[in-house]
Amino acid sequence: MDNIIEYLSKPIYHSDNAQLKWPYFVALFFFYLAINLPLGFFMMFVVKAFHLHHDALKFSSFWSKALIVALLAPVYEEIIFRSWLKLKKINVILILVTLSVFVVMGLFHSKFTFVSIVFVFLLGFSVLLLTLGRRRMENFVAAKFKYFFYASVLIFGLVHAMNFTGNPWVILAFAPLLGSPQLILGYILGYIRVQNGLVYSMLFHMSVNALSVLFFIH
Repeated sequence: MDNIIEYLSKPIYHSDNAQLKWPYFVALFFFYLAINLPLGFFMMFVVKAFHLHHDALKFSSFWSKALIVALLAPVYEEIIFRSWLKLKKINVILILVTLSVFVVMGLFHSKFTFVSIVFVFLLGFSVLLLTLGRRRMENFVAAKFKYFFYASVLIFGLVHAMNFTGNPWVILAFAPLLGSPQLILGYILGYIRVQNGLVYSMLFHMSVNALSVLFFIH
């Protein structure tokens, strides 16, 4: 675990992907659980003490929950939050397709605020591609990599912290704790994504979400 702990203080961009060995994959999984369990008790205390509620999605069956939470969510979340850490051609295509699908789905379900936000990101990303070009954007991310890496971790954690409902000031004050499972997960996923590739980070994300489907409320 020394490599991943050291990586926290100095994230480094790697253009190539190394194969992730499965014993290390499993070790990372239990490393995540070992850190997350004690934080879970503190988070549970805050949720109970301030009468917060987790705004979880409603599913018609266990299998629909498994499909969305354990399979689909890890794929689109990895594309949105971490694919751009290495802005190769395939990742650009994945980002554009995923954001476009979100716009269409949002329109279909009449979620116009959501559509507006996603469309702004889609438009902004497209404009940058057209004006700067993919290669210049990729080089800029590589040059300022640690800032982009930390940003991906923080945004991932704070977005999930906003899934709680209740006193907004309490949620804002305790956002780092409420989003701590995702902050830790985002860091590990970012490490795997840069070191080993997007497919491995998706698989790790699927493993964590599958555990939440089986034993916890996601």
